[in-house]
Amino acid sequence: MNELPSASAPDLFVARQPIFTERLKVHGYELLFRSGAENVFPNVDGNIATADLIGNVIGTLGLDTLTGGKLAFVNFTRSMLVGEYYRLLPPERMVIELLEDVGPDEDVIAASKRLKDAGYTLALDDVVRFDDSYAPLFEFADIIKVDWLKATTEDRRELAGQANSSTKLLAEKIEAPAELDEAIELGYDFFQGYFLSKPAMISGKRVVTFKPHLLELLQAVTRPDFDFKEIEEIIKQDVALSYRMLRFANSAASGLAQKVTSLGHALVMLGQQEVARAASLLVLADLGGDKPQELAVNSLARASFMESLATYTSVSVEAVDVFLTGLCSRLDAMLDLPMTDVVSRLPLSGPVSGALLGGDGVLRMMLDLAIAYDAAQWDRVSVLANTLGVPDLELAACYLKATEYSDRVFGNITPDNS
Repeated sequence: MNELPSASAPDLFVARQPIFTERLKVHGYELLFRSGAENVFPNVDGNIATADLIGNVIGTLGLDTLTGGKLAFVNFTRSMLVGEYYRLLPPERMVIELLEDVGPDEDVIAASKRLKDAGYTLALDDVVRFDDSYAPLFEFADIIKVDWLKATTEDRRELAGQANSSTKLLAEKIEAPAELDEAIELGYDFFQGYFLSKPAMISGKRVVTFKPHLLELLQAVTRPDFDFKEIEEIIKQDVALSYRMLRFANSAASGLAQKVTSLGHALVMLGQQEVARAASLLVLADLGGDKPQELAVNSLARASFMESLATYTSVSVEAVDVFLTGLCSRLDAMLDLPMTDVVSRLPLSGPVSGALLGGDGVLRMMLDLAIAYDAAQWDRVSVLANTLGVPDLELAACYLKATEYSDRVFGNITPDNS
C-alpha cells in the first residue's frame, strides 16, 4: 500500500480588499487569489486562480466567512465566463468581474447576456478609457471599474459621461486623498484602493481531494450515459469531494426554500450540467494536488463501518445519513474548525447535524461506537454494540471490511504526480 502523507492539511490563502460607498461604508469585498502567505498575486494562469477561488477558497471557507454578508467581487477570465462557472455561486452574493483582456467577441457578448439573465451582477475591470468596440459590454455592465492610475483626467470624465443611468462607476487604485476627492466630484459611486484599505489576508485549511477521484469523477460526468448513481458513488469515496459538492449545491439552492440534505439530493439539485461544471472546476483548482490525508482515509473507513453497523440495528435510520455522519466526523480536524462551524456550513439533515454535534440518538451511538473501536476502548465498544443490537462477533468483520474498502479506494490507485 502507498505510504500516506502527513495528516496536516495544507493552508489556503486569499486576500480581500473592501470596496466603499461615497459615505465610506463597505459595499463589498474583492477576493484576490493568493498561493501563499505573501500578500502578492503569483504568476499563475487566470483560469487556475479563479478556479481555486471558487473551488477551494469559497467552497471551503464560505462566503459568510469571507465577506460577512457583503457582496463578493471575483475576477473571471474569458473561458470561465463562457463556461458559466459562476453558476456554482449564488447570484445575489456575487459580482463577476471581467478581466481587462476579455474582448467583446460574439461568444463573450452571448455569455454576458446569459450571466445577466441568470441574475448576476457584471463588472468590467481595469477600464482606462471608453472604446467604441467595447460598447456592447458597456451596455451589459452593472459596474465599470476605472483604473485611476492609468486613466487620465479626461478619460475619467469621459467614462463618467458614457455610463448609462443603470451603470455604477467604481474608482479603483485610489492612492491619495486628492484622487478620492476627484472621483467623488465626478460622480463615481464606489471606491477602492490602498489609500482606503490595503488587501487583508485570510487563511484556512484546504480540504484535500485525492487526484484520481477527481479524474474518475470528470470521466463519469463527461460520458454520454450520465449516471447520477455512479457519480454519487464516486463522490462518496472522498470526504473533500462530498463536502465541496454539498457546498456547491447549497449555493445553487440559496434562493429556494428547499434544503439540500444528501449527496443524491445535491446532485439532482445541481443537475447534469452543473455537476459536470463543478467536476471540471475542481480538477482545475486541484492541479498538482497531493495524495489524500490520513484523516480523509479514516473518514471513509468510519463511514463504511457505520454503514455495516446499520444492517444489524433494529432502529430505522436513513442509509445516506449514516454514511454522511461517518464521512463528516473528521472535518473539524481537517479544517481546524469547531464542529459547530463545520455543521453550520453544510446543509445536513437534522439527525446528521445532531449526531456530529454530540446529540442523542442512534446515529450518535453508531458514531460513538466507531470512535471507540478506532481507539480500542473495548468496554465502551461492548456497551454501545449491545445497545444498538450489533453482535460483538460481527464487529471485527465489519471493521476489517471498512478499512479494507478505504485502503482499496485510496491505496491501490497511484496518483499521477508527473
